[in-house]
Amino acid sequence: MRVWARGRGEGWDDQRLRAFIKAGTDDDNFYYFEAPASTVQWQPEMVVSLDRWRDLRAEIETRFLRGEGPSGADVCGGDPEAWVACDGGYIVHIKDPGIKPPNLAAVQEVATGIR
Repeated sequence: MRVWARGRGEGWDDQRLRAFIKAGTDDDNFYYFEAPASTVQWQPEMVVSLDRWRDLRAEIETRFLRGEGPSGADVCGGDPEAWVACDGGYIVHIKDPGIKPPNLAAVQEVATGIR
């Protein structure tokens, strides 16, 4: 998946601005990716690895099936009562893996932006 962002002015070239994409079904169940927004070099896109998201979701599902409780928010951020996994700028956040895990084939919401 490719997302494009380009801008000028304060914050763009000093790593203060971050481009993100968030995909999922609601605020509790989502996939998230974040990367620096920069115009120093011609890189108006960020490439999101769907495989990385799938791997993180598999990690969460494994923890859930082993009977482990919610975890990962202390390292990755998010709800401490959710299962969260992260790697670099990638995050998968699932409130209850047994009921409503986010499914990339059934994404209902996509948000992109610069923060």
